[in-house]
Amino acid sequence: MTPAEIRKLLALAEQGKSRDLALYAQQVQAAEAVAARKQALLQGLRETPALQDYAASARWQRWSEQEMRRLQTESRRIEVEKEARRKTAATAVARVQALELLLEKARKADIQQARRRAEQNGAPPDA
Repeated sequence: MTPAEIRKLLALAEQGKSRDLALYAQQVQAAEAVAARKQALLQGLRETPALQDYAASARWQRWSEQEMRRLQTESRRIEVEKEARRKTAATAVARVQALELLLEKARKADIQQARRRAEQNGAPPDA
């Protein structure tokens, strides 16, 4: 591959890397938001005074338990998705690094080939 072709691929890979890193960042933010909601619910449970109405207290307790289970399920789902996004982003970063190495090798090969041609034509190699 020529350096020009590799540069085109590198530009595409950079765009993919940016996209994948942005998707990973979204998952991190979603995980933080769920963790904050869980923490707020726990804080609310600690600060809620004992209600005199036992039926209301039981409803509140049942709702809070259901909400905590829902948040835990959502947290697990987000963590799985976040890990998948992390792996995808890591692959994209590695792809960009590999293309950068290929570009460097292609540039060196072009320089070496230009020097050989110059020698064959009788010109100084770096002219």
